[in-house]
Amino acid sequence: FREVSTQQLVEVDEPGSQAWAEDVDFVRRLQSAGVRLEGLSFDVTDVRGAENPDRTAAVSARVTTSEYRRVGPGTSTVVARSQPRAVVLTLVPTADGRRWLVRSVR
Repeated sequence: FREVSTQQLVEVDEPGSQAWAEDVDFVRRLQSAGVRLEGLSFDVTDVRGAENPDRTAAVSARVTTSEYRRVGPGTSTVVARSQPRAVVLTLVPTADGRRWLVRSVR
């Protein structure tokens, strides 16, 4: 998020999905506020997955957000590392079946 753009989302999110819509909204809010995030990373642990009959996959994991800087016009704020949180992702395979894209996160 050093450069605020929605272009990279097609590599991660299923176009038109709930995850894509939420991520586009988040990026646009950053853009309109003139804010970028520096040093942001995620620690993903305790990953478990299962393929669903509809060819999607359900993946549960614990996600921790790193400490990062929220940099905006004339401001720079350190955001503390988060506590781990449990998430469940619905993933869909790409057309060529080589990668998975996020459809939803809950």
